Amino acid sequence: MEGRLTLLRQQLGPSVRLLAASKQQSRQAILEAHELGQMHFGENYAQELQSKAKDLPATIHWHFIGALQGNKLRGLLAIPNLWAIETLDTAKHATQIHAFCQELDRTVRVFIQVNTSGEQQKQGCNPTELPLLIAHVRTLPRLELLGLMTIGSLGTGERDFACLRSLRDQHLPGGELGMGMSGDWQLAVQMGATEVRLGTLLFGERPPK
Repeated sequence: MEGRLTLLRQQLGPSVRLLAASKQQSRQAILEAHELGQMHFGENYAQELQSKAKDLPATIHWHFIGALQGNKLRGLLAIPNLWAIETLDTAKHATQIHAFCQELDRTVRVFIQVNTSGEQQKQGCNPTELPLLIAHVRTLPRLELLGLMTIGSLGTGERDFACLRSLRDQHLPGGELGMGMSGDWQLAVQMGATEVRLGTLLFGERPPK
């Protein structure tokens, strides 16, 4: 892993955050990467994240990168080293997150996920709804809006990344761009990504469930 991690850091450079997608990866693999200096890890499932956070060092910066569920939000926000929620896509969830943050006396960083491809099976707010969602999040002092996130579609990633960059420039100047995964991260970086989400390239093939 050390060689892969070193190479990825060199290729990404200092301006792009490497988010290690650690879904279904062992605690040992995560710990090994963390001991090599990897700070940011992303998990898709709330219960898996809660369990790993209890067992692994508090110095890890956890990101939640899965679909949000209202009944799981409080548990997520109770993780002291939850660094960011990356999949905020509705005003309802923003309000719920803020309420739990008030209850727990904390703040949390968020990305708004945008469905740039229009695919029904994908999470994310419609681009036309983004201005209203940004405005709503800005009324919630316990939420720190970092930027926008999208998952590029196979074969049309360039269009999706260009769309997200345009939306950022128009509605959230200076905000971050979370885009790019193991199959398209290089294109995403070329198009301005400030964070890429890499699992297979770092850990190897995901183990079976």
